[in-house]
Amino acid sequence: MKFIIKHETKGRMRIHTCKESLSYREADTLLYYIYRLVNVTNVKVHENTGNAIIYYTGEREEIITALKAYSYEDTQVEESLIKYSGRALNTSYRDKLVCKVLLRYMGKLFVPYAVRAVWSSLKALKYVYKGLRSLARRKLEVEVLDGTAIDGEVISGVAMVNQASLTGESNPVKKSAEGYAYAGTVVEEGEVIIRVKETTGSTRYEKIVAMIEETQALKSGVESKNCDKRWGRNRKGDCGYYDFGRQSL
Repeated sequence: MKFIIKHETKGRMRIHTCKESLSYREADTLLYYIYRLVNVTNVKVHENTGNAIIYYTGEREEIITALKAYSYEDTQVEESLIKYSGRALNTSYRDKLVCKVLLRYMGKLFVPYAVRAVWSSLKALKYVYKGLRSLARRKLEVEVLDGTAIDGEVISGVAMVNQASLTGESNPVKKSAEGYAYAGTVVEEGEVIIRVKETTGSTRYEKIVAMIEETQALKSGVESKNCDKRWGRNRKGDCGYYDFGRQSL
């Protein structure tokens, strides 16, 4: 591979690949190749500029030799690493976010308030329709995205739920119909519908937090009583030994 060293300090090198830009696949392949080098500790590849920043230990000549030997066509990368790299998805969401922000401010500057109010009302109609449809079925459905805010019974769907906040176990647990989901847990994959069993103030997570706080308060009270019995208190109320010599004087 032909490249130019743009900037270099000890243990860090920024190179340009002599291309105006890289495709997502080319960037991920180069990242995979460089990261597998023995002395490389970290690497960042920017597809928009064709640059790569390499952090390494040891001799720079070893890095340069390895970069010279790199060939996109000859580098074999697992397809799953390319497919799930997230580079294309991150770029897509970033572009959408920028467009949303620009449209928002341009709308405020150039579109009259009355037109914006009508447009917002039209966009809200689909949510009103969903709410009325839910009430017509005598149900109250609340979409909570990934977080579970209440305790409840799973009535339909399948999901992998992370219960680390309750159990400390990082591996997700499968939840399906007739299962039980707890507040404070996070859905990592899938979708479920939950029938509420415990609301705010009485969920399992909140009971655990309350129990810990009560235990700490009880411990502080017991320690304070033991301090009163075995130690003296000065004028400020702090525990400390009585200075009997000074008191006698």
